[in-house]
Amino acid sequence: MVQRGEEGSAWILLPAGSTSFPLDCSLNTATDFKDIRLHCHSQGTKLYLLSPDPCLYIPRFAQLLEFGEKNHDVSMTALRLVQRMKRDWMHTGRRPSGLCGAALLVAARMHDFRRTIKEIVSVVKVCETTLRKRLIEFEDTPTSQLTIEEFMKMDLDQECDPPCYTAGLKKQKARQ
Repeated sequence: MVQRGEEGSAWILLPAGSTSFPLDCSLNTATDFKDIRLHCHSQGTKLYLLSPDPCLYIPRFAQLLEFGEKNHDVSMTALRLVQRMKRDWMHTGRRPSGLCGAALLVAARMHDFRRTIKEIVSVVKVCETTLRKRLIEFEDTPTSQLTIEEFMKMDLDQECDPPCYTAGLKKQKARQ
């Protein structure tokens, strides 16, 4: 629920245990997510938010991308990709929409849909650079080397190191 305050400010009231997230709030109030965060920061309010599960956003974003009769198939593949990304530590410290965008782009292409990065970006509300970074991080995982059939049939037991850790190792090697 949104209540209007003084000078056009808005307070977002969420019931206890709500599954609404700041991204939902920004979409529902037509307020930029960064504005919500900056307002809370300027008021001295700290936001203690648990990182929402990216899997919660996949069905909504897939619906907006209009996959038609294959919407369920693309969503399930994207969910599987997000679960794999989570096992490879790609979700830690990141907003969920970037992972969702990368997973939906890969899933769409696996199901022969030619969605562009710009189409994905306009739906998931991340910048193109963020989406490209998530795709590059995914490319560095063993899962990206599997064929479509292998990906659908098997789960890799191994986990990758977090992307920030591997990036640090690459920087260290470059310095030497």
